[in-house]
Amino acid sequence: MKTAPLKALARLDAGTSDRRLATGMAMLLIAVLATLLLGGCTLVQLQADNRQFEQATIVAGRLAAAAGATGPFIVGAARLPAVAGAPAEVVHQVRLGEAGGYVLMLADGPHAIYAFEDRDGDGQAGADEPAAQWPLPLEAAGAPIVTGIDLALQSRHGGPANGPLTTLPPVPTSPPTFDTAIGAIARLNEPRWSIEAGLAGYWQPTATFRQIGGPIQFVDAWDPVRIPVLFVHGAGGSATDWGPLIATLDRRYQAWIFQYPSGTSLDSAAHLLYWNLLNLQWRTGFERLDIVAHSMGGLVVRRFLIDHGNQFPQIRHFVSLSTPWQGIDSAGTGVRHSPAVVPSWRDLQPDGDFLTRLFARPMPGHIRHALWFSYRDGGLFGGATDGTVSLASQLFPPAQAEAAVVTGFAEDHTGILSSPRVSAGLPAQLSGSAGPRSTGRIAVRWPATAGLASTAPTQTPFLVLEPAEAPRAYPLHWPLRAHGDHGEAAAVPAGDYLASLAAPAGRSWPQRQPITVRPGATTTLTFDVAPLGMLAGMIETDDGPRRPAGSLAGTGALPAGTRIRLDGPSGPREITATDTLADAPADMLSAWLDGRDIVAGSTFGFVGLPAGEYRFQIDAPGYRRATGTQRVEPGVPAHVAPIRLLRRAGEHSASRPLRCCS
Repeated sequence: MKTAPLKALARLDAGTSDRRLATGMAMLLIAVLATLLLGGCTLVQLQADNRQFEQATIVAGRLAAAAGATGPFIVGAARLPAVAGAPAEVVHQVRLGEAGGYVLMLADGPHAIYAFEDRDGDGQAGADEPAAQWPLPLEAAGAPIVTGIDLALQSRHGGPANGPLTTLPPVPTSPPTFDTAIGAIARLNEPRWSIEAGLAGYWQPTATFRQIGGPIQFVDAWDPVRIPVLFVHGAGGSATDWGPLIATLDRRYQAWIFQYPSGTSLDSAAHLLYWNLLNLQWRTGFERLDIVAHSMGGLVVRRFLIDHGNQFPQIRHFVSLSTPWQGIDSAGTGVRHSPAVVPSWRDLQPDGDFLTRLFARPMPGHIRHALWFSYRDGGLFGGATDGTVSLASQLFPPAQAEAAVVTGFAEDHTGILSSPRVSAGLPAQLSGSAGPRSTGRIAVRWPATAGLASTAPTQTPFLVLEPAEAPRAYPLHWPLRAHGDHGEAAAVPAGDYLASLAAPAGRSWPQRQPITVRPGATTTLTFDVAPLGMLAGMIETDDGPRRPAGSLAGTGALPAGTRIRLDGPSGPREITATDTLADAPADMLSAWLDGRDIVAGSTFGFVGLPAGEYRFQIDAPGYRRATGTQRVEPGVPAHVAPIRLLRRAGEHSASRPLRCCS
């Protein structure tokens, strides 16, 4: 199969034939024409890629290695055979230059998740190379995302604590080419950031994700003194698009690039952005971050900010360039008429679900948004577009109302990226538009004897800060850069808070303690932590469309009256879903800190469980009963495999067999 027609069609534009319009939304204007003219082979390839994306599950976790480990590291997923003795199949492998966050893409079915340090570079898990394996087969079960699959490499002499590599097939002899580690250095002229890679990420997002992932990576080595500026491209774009702007940044700044497959759903891209920044906060402890996004990238960033912006008070500025806040009409045309649909088209439909939800909540108040738009064809008042996106969409009133500044540039949709006015204005926008914020630091200590480090070595505690004047408001929280029994949170806005420590599979006390953060000062907090037995999971129903692979799980709602019963060493326990707990992340966090069992949204959790084997049962009105078992060990996070509830016979036909828990 050849993809050359994709590249040729993506460059079509009578007025600017010398410009690579593939980097912008212009591809949507020719989407239907392209899919009709591509030819059978490429069209089949596009359809197959999209089917894989619709059926996929993203698995995210962190890999820990011993001090001094040099890597590289291989993390992979192998689909286990249905017939005993048949070979397993490696479905995705990634290469990490250093240990840290990883992301894999799986289809339905049981998988073995494994990792090893590939010291000799042969792509094989040698007997003398540290390795790890998730202790049980991981069942994707149709969930959009499964998190917390954390692995710790150990010597294979005697078998690693989390399972010997006995169920795996021989891994491919050629290890993955690209370093997909979050925060790896990649030059602008490298293949993973090329024009061709950007196009492939648009037309074949699943294949591209499996090849190069979607990490934030650095143009230069991390420098804690310089302010990171994160650049997020638009449809069909790549890191190459940002060359002119990056070249004009002075030494106060360092460039980070989020190279995501732009054909994926925008919810998925936004959650991938969150996962990247969360891991970079763990790794670097950055104290400030500014974000610059072009076109569709602005939609991805806004989705991330309204979902997770409160977790990143370090973000100061967001500059959007030529963003279609109200969508683009040709996206709807493509969805309605194209033989194969790129997933991101659905999110760009003016009346689609994604854009309808995009302004349902405001961005966090600590982020200053500069809305920069572009125009052409007769000037600001004589033309209605920038050649690709209408001014009406770029200047959507809710977006203008929220922006601190709105500025127009007489450029077309891609020309704005190389505009001298933009290059000159960006540093001033980032440095001179707001005064310094009063911040302090919090040093957090907890006992080294808590028993958590050995059982959950990849887990990191979160410091949770609730504003004292509104203690139940959605809190700020920092992933602590843990060093044994202590960690530190930097760039904390000055003020009065109630502070808690959310330890993984641990209970901390005091549950909440008052703290005052003073500008320029460091305040110390001490918590006691004991291992906590917990069991948590996420429930899906077979009603309506499946959420896109990689999108934030647990945001839906179960039918009111859904009962989840747990039987085991703690005795019978039961929780019931109501329609009053709609904010699943905030409600779950609050319950975890308080030590309460809860079901919120489509997630549930039981806490304070003694060690042992537990059986749970889920009864939802109108659905078949679901059951499963799970081993609980205090100090070790226990996540139930995602559960998909099916309608009772005669009420709704089941879309897939029930696959539940290990």
